[in-house]
Amino acid sequence: MLLNEERQLLWSTTRTLDEETWFQQQITKPRVNNWLNAPLSQPRLMIPDASQPQRVLMTISNQSSGQQLLSTFDIAELLNNELRMALGPFQVSVNRATKPLLVLHPSGFSADPVLTPDMALASRHAGLPGGINLTLYAYPGAHYNWYMMSFMPVTVAMGGLLLSWLLAFSLGLVGVGIARARELTAAQLSLAESEQRYRSLFTYHPDAVFSLDSEGRFVTANASCVNITGYTQSEILDQHFTHFINADDKERVDQHFAIAIQEKITRFDLSILDRNGESHLLDVIALPISINNNVVGIYGIAQDVTISRAQQTQLRTLERSVEASVNGVLIADANLPNMPILYANKAFTTMTGYTQEDVIGHNCRFLQGSGSDPAIVAKMRRHLAEQRDVHVTLCNYRKDGTPFWNDLYISPVRDQEGRVTHFVGVQHDISKHKAYEARLAYHASHDDLTRLPNRALFEDKLLAQFTLSQQGEQRLAVLFVDLDDFKPINDNLGHAVGDRVLIEVARRLQATLGPKDTVARLGGDEFVMLLTDITEEAQIVERVECMLTTLARPYCLDGQELYLTASIGIALSQDTTLQPQMLIQQADMAMYKAKQQGRNAYEWFTEAFTDSVSERMVLRNELQEAIEREAFQLHYQPLIDQRGQLAGVEALLRWQHPSKGWISPSRFIPLAEATGQIIPISEWVLKRACLDMQALTLGGLGPVQVAVNLSPLQFNRASFLTTLRQTLLDTGLPPEQLSLELTEGILMDNTEAAIDTLQALRSMQISVSIDDFGTGFSSLSYLKLLPISTVKIDRSFIRELTHSGDDAAIVQGIISMAHHLGLRVVAEGVETEEQHLRLMSYQCDIFQGFGLAKPMPIEALKNFIASLSTDSIPYYETNE
Repeated sequence: MLLNEERQLLWSTTRTLDEETWFQQQITKPRVNNWLNAPLSQPRLMIPDASQPQRVLMTISNQSSGQQLLSTFDIAELLNNELRMALGPFQVSVNRATKPLLVLHPSGFSADPVLTPDMALASRHAGLPGGINLTLYAYPGAHYNWYMMSFMPVTVAMGGLLLSWLLAFSLGLVGVGIARARELTAAQLSLAESEQRYRSLFTYHPDAVFSLDSEGRFVTANASCVNITGYTQSEILDQHFTHFINADDKERVDQHFAIAIQEKITRFDLSILDRNGESHLLDVIALPISINNNVVGIYGIAQDVTISRAQQTQLRTLERSVEASVNGVLIADANLPNMPILYANKAFTTMTGYTQEDVIGHNCRFLQGSGSDPAIVAKMRRHLAEQRDVHVTLCNYRKDGTPFWNDLYISPVRDQEGRVTHFVGVQHDISKHKAYEARLAYHASHDDLTRLPNRALFEDKLLAQFTLSQQGEQRLAVLFVDLDDFKPINDNLGHAVGDRVLIEVARRLQATLGPKDTVARLGGDEFVMLLTDITEEAQIVERVECMLTTLARPYCLDGQELYLTASIGIALSQDTTLQPQMLIQQADMAMYKAKQQGRNAYEWFTEAFTDSVSERMVLRNELQEAIEREAFQLHYQPLIDQRGQLAGVEALLRWQHPSKGWISPSRFIPLAEATGQIIPISEWVLKRACLDMQALTLGGLGPVQVAVNLSPLQFNRASFLTTLRQTLLDTGLPPEQLSLELTEGILMDNTEAAIDTLQALRSMQISVSIDDFGTGFSSLSYLKLLPISTVKIDRSFIRELTHSGDDAAIVQGIISMAHHLGLRVVAEGVETEEQHLRLMSYQCDIFQGFGLAKPMPIEALKNFIASLSTDSIPYYETNE
């Protein structure tokens, strides 16, 4: 029995239940407790129960732990077993006080039933540790003839010797017993400690520790088994191990179990599902349990490596990723002086040409060189000193000395306590990207074809030079160069030839530049030049005349010579020039003036240009507002036939400005043609005329055919016919009530396409008239092919009809030719009765002019139609 310092039972073992009960009774006695509490370190003996004087308690104290080992034994039994010997003629009684404990007698003879101390031949006393006193008595044996009294003195002496020897032997025996007890106590304490150590190891081991019997059933399982599997201990114990593993793993685990049963250690991985279905990966070690050279089961230690294996897999993946990365990766030690490189991946060595041996243990500054920006290097070192992330782009150098652009990220790596232990650098060779950026920057500021600066770069240089010129007395000049008649080269010879001409033009212009001058291509065939350090206008004139001569030289391409000229506008900076971009605008206006003077010329900018341009800009804006508000009106001029009846009307556009009054069509129509505003205007005119004619019909004054003038832009648009059909559909006007008037120029620009459109108009039953006939360069061969119905003689021939024989002959010829081609003839500008009568004599079909009727609003037209009679035609004075 093992007791702690508080005399609490730690461990006990007995042979029988009665012994355990007796033991428990004795240690509760006060006398025994006092005996146990005595501060003695030596082993001690005690007889606690007077009714059983042979039962002895022995205690051995462990001073280091304060524990006591308590045991009991039968001293009579001990002496009886250990003191048997040849006693000769004697019997020996061992007494405690007067009570005999045992009687020793010779083998084969029984002891005398009555032995009293007064019968003893000799006696001796012995004291045992702990205060137990024994007395040994020697008696004559009953089997011996004691009547040989002559030998009695010798016999008594022999009995005394025997008792002395027995006494010495018994004391030695007790000493040996105590020594054996002490050894047993030490062994038991060691065993108990070992058991506690094992149980502590078993209980508190972080891994699952278990044992299986020889059949594979769980005998023991620690708390970690419960934590990993989710099952309680009672659910685990006595279960076969296959109950907890996947069926696919059974055969493999059986093999490992068989190996352990064969007294071999085995190790394997095992994946199991816990009670909740969550997977766990276990690293299992199986060890045989061998008792008396027989394997009775196995011990198992299973470590849950689910997380660690996942982390290892992740680390391996990261390592392979870093090695496979196209970016160079460096790891440097942050705690060593000079921060030496500890690791460099393959991409780094490929990128820089340095081997692992070249870089490991060195600072990465060997990558820097003369092209490395000191400010960026200083920024990088400052961030490293402050243990902060840094991202820089700098020029580094390979081992062979060639530079490359390095897009570098450096980040600190911190341990669990937040201390920086390493720096990780990731570098990317962006040399190609930098080169691409340079190309993009070049193309963003240069013309792709001629490689000259474009408008953006030109304006930057103009601004820089303008700023410098304001600080001194020198002036700037901007030249706007536009090639004359360049479009026919593209149209007839192709854009490839045109591009080659432009490249040569750019080369020639560059040849005329000074060291600080600039030439740029704005687009198409337009170039602009900046001349600096101008002190007098004569310098500019000399340069411009040289340019005109140079550009006029023939261009030899593929064995043929091409001739080009240019028109140049000149703008010179003044003290009043506020913005340098104004010089470009002024030179542009001057260039157009040079074009008007016959081309192959130059013109200086004057303030008068600005006034004209400003007026044109204002008119354009006001015209746009009128378009959006539909602030136009249509006036209709009647067309009278030979009988004096209404043959139709012509729709004429009018614009009454809210503050400027009526604005002449000769002012705003050419502007609308140039700006493209004519398209929405023409569409409005067509729709308004159709609606008005439909209204006349519904009012009982129709049907009346209306003639509408078409602009070249409108006629040549791909959507012209579609828009026309939709307008007729929306307004409901029958197509035969619509007549379209075209100028000769429209038909002559692209005759074949025009004929196709005219054929489509004829199929729609829309008639077509040629307006201002005789003023253009009409081709009579085309005229006979055109699907038209009417020609209108220009008013310039009618004006001098009665005074000029030539005009009269031309008019007669036109009328005769038209009639022979089956065409009707309309005479415009009839202002006098004499003109009217002369035209009637020439068999002209229809007459139009102020002498017959002025253009009028729709309401006035209604009255005019109502006043017409078959007997009289009203005439109006031409000055009204």
